[in-house]
Amino acid sequence: MPPTTDGGKPMPRVKMTTMWLSHLKPGYNAEYSDTETQGLRLRVWSSGFSWCFVYRVPGSRSVRRVTLGTYPEMSLADARKAARELRTKVDKGNDPGAEIQERKKIPTFAELCAEYLEKHAIHKRTRDEDERIINRELLPRWGSTRADKITRREVIALLDAIVGRGAPIMANRTLALVRKVFNWALSRDILEATPCLRLKAPAPEKTRDRWLDDQEIRAVWEALESVPKSGALFKLLLLTGQRRGEVCAMRWDEIDLGNALWTIPPEKTKNGVRHVVPLSPPVVEILEGMPRKSDWVFPSPRLRCDHVENLGKAHQRVQEVAGVRFHIHDLRRTAATGMARLGVDRVVIAKVLNHADPSVTAIYERHAYEQEKRRALEKWAAHVMRLVNRETASIIPFPRS
Repeated sequence: MPPTTDGGKPMPRVKMTTMWLSHLKPGYNAEYSDTETQGLRLRVWSSGFSWCFVYRVPGSRSVRRVTLGTYPEMSLADARKAARELRTKVDKGNDPGAEIQERKKIPTFAELCAEYLEKHAIHKRTRDEDERIINRELLPRWGSTRADKITRREVIALLDAIVGRGAPIMANRTLALVRKVFNWALSRDILEATPCLRLKAPAPEKTRDRWLDDQEIRAVWEALESVPKSGALFKLLLLTGQRRGEVCAMRWDEIDLGNALWTIPPEKTKNGVRHVVPLSPPVVEILEGMPRKSDWVFPSPRLRCDHVENLGKAHQRVQEVAGVRFHIHDLRRTAATGMARLGVDRVVIAKVLNHADPSVTAIYERHAYEQEKRRALEKWAAHVMRLVNRETASIIPFPRS
């Protein structure tokens, strides 16, 4: 019985040549089988030509068709080579068409990151920072790359480039995020391997012990007048001792000015525990003087963002005006150190900072320490105000190590 097309009509078998192809014209639908290469066929359409490979699935009576490319973009020689490679796979008992379909299901790295942010990181405290690193460090390199094609060598090259521009700690953070994304993809059966296996952080993590002394606190506070839009945020960082992300994402519905309380919901805290922050009089005064143009206390000037995130320019300006070099997190450390210098108990300071206590005692002890936290924060705020107003402040010296 002669070979047929899918419609049952006899299918021409041709010893294809470049000359024969050059005389072929697009038109009615037809299909030709190459006598030189088993399974290679050329389909003719009114719009042009396409190569395909047809084979019987091993262990089955099913026939599958795999598109190879279009002619003349794919030459006869290239089409024959591709068909022979697929034929070899079939002869070994494989199903190349199924393999191709499976590969098509694997997302690009950009698609994988979007799914990670939507399904995994949506309620994570670090979501905004994860998205920032993804957009800045990862997508420009790998956005259109299929996720399973990213190699260990490419991850190393990315980390080396970040270290090379003088940001070793950012390289550590980037590796941690890439590892999280790929591990999540493994757990969801999206990928079967991770390129981060046995990769070590490129830079040692150093614990900072920097805090601002009294003269530096005064200089920084006065310099905040140079950044009126961000000044209140920096002041709250110093007076409350809370984390940058928590203060940036502060909402008006979390604040009770009547009772001078700020309640941070568990989804925003590092340890996942609801945290109540007593507000000292200077903090209440700052908040009462701020306009309410949004649900956020510090709304972002960017239309696509909810709350302010990038403090880089304001931070740089404050350092230049104050003549003091510091990291934003140093303000939190300054508050903790200042309270210790004022004689506040270390347990109370830990409660103010919302540090997790993994001890067995902490499991049973549920005292909220709200009054102790209020006294500590009010004592600290009063000290800062004396410095700002250039009053004589009586404080126990706390020498630097």
